[in-house]
Amino acid sequence: MKTIAAVHGNGVFRPIEPVDLLEGCEVKVDPKVEGLRQLRPTEPEFAHLDPGLARSHAILSHR
Repeated sequence: MKTIAAVHGNGVFRPIEPVDLLEGCEVKVDPKVEGLRQLRPTEPEFAHLDPGLARSHAILSHR
């Protein structure tokens, strides 16, 4: 099996590309931090927030 690149947010690892795995299967994760990316206010994690709050949360999540 090849390495799967993912982004971590809100306690969940999200693959960057589609993966060929059965839904609900268990996997082992060996984290290797490649770099941090700046979250944007338009990220799904902030969809439930007012736009002004989303911007603040995006800025604070980078720190």
